[in-house]
Amino acid sequence: KHVLVEKPMCFSVAEGRAMVEAADKAGVTLMVAYNKRYDPAYLRLVEESTHLQDVRLFRITTLESPLDPYVSHYNLRRGGPLPKELVQKLADDNQARITAAIGEADPLSRWAYHVVLLDSLVHELNAMRGVMGEPERLEYSDIRETGLTAIFKYGATQCILAWVDLPGIARYEMELALYSPDRRLTLSFPSPFLRSMPTLLVSETGELKSPRSSRTEEITSFNESFKEELIHFH
Repeated sequence: KHVLVEKPMCFSVAEGRAMVEAADKAGVTLMVAYNKRYDPAYLRLVEESTHLQDVRLFRITTLESPLDPYVSHYNLRRGGPLPKELVQKLADDNQARITAAIGEADPLSRWAYHVVLLDSLVHELNAMRGVMGEPERLEYSDIRETGLTAIFKYGATQCILAWVDLPGIARYEMELALYSPDRRLTLSFPSPFLRSMPTLLVSETGELKSPRSSRTEEITSFNESFKEELIHFH
């Protein structure tokens, strides 16, 4: 069977390689579901970014917000609780896989790897790579109970990624922004739980040695990125 696997794809590089090898051996398609890569506005950002000269900063900012306000208006159906023995078995399996991936790291690092990196930041890192390619190196990282900051090097371009948990306000934000001397591009994603909400692409420019500047806000499409992703997989 062809496989569309939700993120995170797996817990470790070794698991990922085993999945790719299994798919190749079976002659089937294996695709990881990074829906933001199929957002029409994201594709526009990628297209427009190729015209930027001397990109000095690439900023990725995520303000994580509470889930319930974004889904409580849907007619949700929830299954009953799993047996306690199964819950424990799954939890133990998670911990074993994390240990296999990063070793006997401290509790904060294990939590960040599982809950922040695999559950959330995989989207940001994948989107970053879709725009800029592979970074030369990770220059800096800071992990704390409320967030994570990382700095990547792309030649002369510095990339700053910041993820922070802000559970008090239902105003989710995820932004990708590129800054060059004569043009700025900012992509603002809505909450992924709101159906068919458009992602906004803002372009700012100006005239050298002049006070004149302009800002354009573009709605590229109302097509849902999750649907575009399924079409691409098909």
